[in-house]
Amino acid sequence: MIRWLDHTADAAVEIVCEKKEDVFHEFVTVLTTLLSEAKVRPVEKRDITVEASDLATVLVALGREILYAFYTEDFVPHHMEIRFLSSSRLEGEIWGETVASKEDVINQEVKGVTYHDLEFRQLEKGKWRARVTFDV
Repeated sequence: MIRWLDHTADAAVEIVCEKKEDVFHEFVTVLTTLLSEAKVRPVEKRDITVEASDLATVLVALGREILYAFYTEDFVPHHMEIRFLSSSRLEGEIWGETVASKEDVINQEVKGVTYHDLEFRQLEKGKWRARVTFDV
């Protein structure tokens, strides 16, 4: 479940899923939706490995890698497949498409994934919740 949160200047979202891996999948979907309205095909695979101190900061690191590929290489993500996930490391593949020009497909500029109100934790009923704020 994805729920957009009211935020004064940025875009904030809450993601709740049965499995922590699904939080990462939904996060990629949210970030892609913010970045582009284009119908992206999963025709290109990029390996990705990010490490950080905990799951929340792994999420931020993943977002930064996706933004880097979008802004420097015109790569628009479609979805992610996870090969390995621990409390401090994610390894997987980002599937998507390199577009001729991101200016043709850009929805809005996303400057970054912030630490403001950042959260990633397991809820009492076994579900996982992440709260993420994007600097737009």
